[in-house]
Amino acid sequence: MDLEIAACAAPPSELRQRYFESLPAPQVHYVEERVALARTLQLGPADAPLGYMAIHDGAVVEFYATNALLPQLDEAFRAAAAHGGAGSAIIKSYDALALVAASGRAVRVTTIGVNCTAWTDQRFEPPPGFAARLASVADFPFLRELSPGLFERPETEIPRHLAAEEITLYELGGTPVGCGICTPVRAGADVFDLGVGVHPDWRRRGAALGLESKNHDGH
Repeated sequence: MDLEIAACAAPPSELRQRYFESLPAPQVHYVEERVALARTLQLGPADAPLGYMAIHDGAVVEFYATNALLPQLDEAFRAAAAHGGAGSAIIKSYDALALVAASGRAVRVTTIGVNCTAWTDQRFEPPPGFAARLASVADFPFLRELSPGLFERPETEIPRHLAAEEITLYELGGTPVGCGICTPVRAGADVFDLGVGVHPDWRRRGAALGLESKNHDGH
């Protein structure tokens, strides 16, 4: 197809806002982290883009097209993916546009994760004995022991979260038990990704319930 495809520094801001508005649920932090590191391709003229595609580690991690591209959606998706060297795609189940674009031809589908989103006004009261404090650089060795599971790349992720003051350390009787992480899914959005990690020595003892309660309570 005759479609201009060119590299750009980041997704066009107006199109990305329209993309977020088209989703019935918030962006997933797992995907947002990959979009931040992705190579972005702009579809259409530079002065009037018709869409964009973000590719990370050989996989399409975000795709958006305006109505003008809908008649050629499958072709546009395939052309951009080929241009960027993408052989797979990570697509949210509620991203209808990307699902239609990627499934226009025979594909193999694998579920790589389940996103659990819950909204509640209920206040959670943790069990007695938990003390919470902001984690510091001195806590790095303890936080490192919570991997794998909580941190994919602990050597880079932990310092970044510490610098942003996003990690709360939880103790029982002065002994570190685990931590909670509260991270904005993306800049400017009132949506947060919550993570809880329990030290191996405290797992299967009910400690996670207390940490999760504290995390929901805003600590």
